[in-house]
Amino acid sequence: MTPEKFKETVNEMFTQCCDLLSLKEKDYSDGKDRLIQFKKAASLKGETPLDSLAGMMAKHTTKLYTMLEDSRNEELFSEKQWEEVLNDHTNYLFLLKAVLVEEGLI
Repeated sequence: MTPEKFKETVNEMFTQCCDLLSLKEKDYSDGKDRLIQFKKAASLKGETPLDSLAGMMAKHTTKLYTMLEDSRNEELFSEKQWEEVLNDHTNYLFLLKAVLVEEGLI
């Protein structure tokens, strides 16, 4: 892959991720705290927001690994399917960074 194509691919994915985060903010935020759902889940389960995020992120990680394994067996996935899983997983990394920053861990 040429450097130009790589940059184009990364920029496209970054834009998709940002757009998705903005869209999901309306569903998962109270307008004051972008991480409120992780805090609510933590409260329900008696854990930390970081623990809650990790549990929710695990679903996306296992889905990604399942698709990778299935691809080795020549199961084909559409571009849309790949983008959904890749963008969700990437966004959980962004959310993880936000929780780490808020909790003073980085």
